[in-house]
This record gives sequence, structure tokens and C-alpha cells, in this order.
Amino acid sequence: ATKETGPWIEGARPQLAAGFVARDEMQRLREALTGGGVATVCALQGMRGVGKSQLASAFAQECEQAGWRFVGWVDASSRENAASELAGFARTIGVSDQDDPQEAAKAFVSWLNSTGPQDELLVFDNVEQADDVTDLIPHGPGMRVLITTTGHTPVVGTPVEVGVYSPAQAVGYLEAATKLGDSDGAARVAEDLGWL
Repeated sequence: ATKETGPWIEGARPQLAAGFVARDEMQRLREALTGGGVATVCALQGMRGVGKSQLASAFAQECEQAGWRFVGWVDASSRENAASELAGFARTIGVSDQDDPQEAAKAFVSWLNSTGPQDELLVFDNVEQADDVTDLIPHGPGMRVLITTTGHTPVVGTPVEVGVYSPAQAVGYLEAATKLGDSDGAARVAEDLGWL
């Protein structure tokens, strides 16, 4: 038997940091993934440490809270990781009992392709090579796919560039975190950290 109703949440989505900062990129991400019909793919791109995974986690959390049928999080730092985690999802719901993770992952993707049109999200986090996930991207109706990657990796889908904090965001974060009331000092520290 397979899981036909939701919400169904899989994977180890990172929890939002205590000082999570809402950013302009979040609205662009929402806009890129709100299209109806066939699958929509969005790629959060940017250098390491700018908060791509946190933005993806915040979006995934919104989907969970909205009761989306499926929200899945995959560590896609390698092809082997991505296939192994998708194979685990396939075994959990009884879509595949194959020992070969590549085949089980493909069976899971085929199943996702046929489950629409309910709202579903699959996140591939930390993609280093686009080829690692290209054939693992589901394309069914209602499906949204979010990929986080460095800006150096060409990916499919709508790109959303994630930059560093604005000076106001960085100072606001440091002031809230330290409660020192020293905005000039916070600005100097933020600048030294490159607004990360």
C-alpha cells in the first residue's frame, strides 16, 4: 500500500535558525514556485554561507504548515546521497523494495509523477553537479522542485540568486542577537564578515 493522503513529510529538513532573517529572496522564491499545472523547478543559487538552505527550509516549513500533500528534503551533495534518500522514501511508502538505490529512486520519482495535482514539494539541497539530480526531478502536476546550489553550478529551472544580507539586515540581526545597543559596532562587525 502506498501513502495517498497527506501531509506526508520526509527527509531531514534543517530547522530554522533562532535568528532567521526574512529576506527579499523569499518572495522571489514563492513567485517562482506558485505556478499551477506542470511541475515547477526553482534553483536557489549563491556562494556558500549565504543562507540558501535556510531559505529553502523556511519555504518547506510554509508548505508543511499549509498542509501540502508531500514535502520531501534530500541531501543531494552527491548522486549517491540523492538516490539513497529517494530510495528510502520509496521503501517507506512501499513503492519499491529494490536493493539498487538508483532503481528504487527512479521508482519513487515515477510514483511522484503520477500523484498530482495536489501541492507537493521536493527539495534537493546542496547540489554540486546538476547531472546528479536531472533525471531524479519529478514532473507531475502540482509538483514543485527546489534546488539549492552554488552560483557556479548550472541548473534547470528558474534561478533565484541569494546574496549576502543587506547592511540593514546584518546590523539588525547582530543587534537582536547581542542586545548590546551598539549599531556602529554591529555595522563594523557585519562589514568585516562580508555581510554574511
